[in-house]
Amino acid sequence: MLAWLASLAVQSGVDLDAAAARYAAGCPRCGASPCRCDPQHRHAEPPGV
Repeated sequence: MLAWLASLAVQSGVDLDAAAARYAAGCPRCGASPCRCDPQHRHAEPPGV
């Protein structure tokens, strides 16, 4: 399943290294892993982006 998803991402032009780097240190918004953001704000862009 993961290989299929990665293949689909590559075919769609998604840079998997950049996507993984964004979350390497935890949530880009709150910095926690797992995310501790308010559920209604979890999918919002972090401040300054």
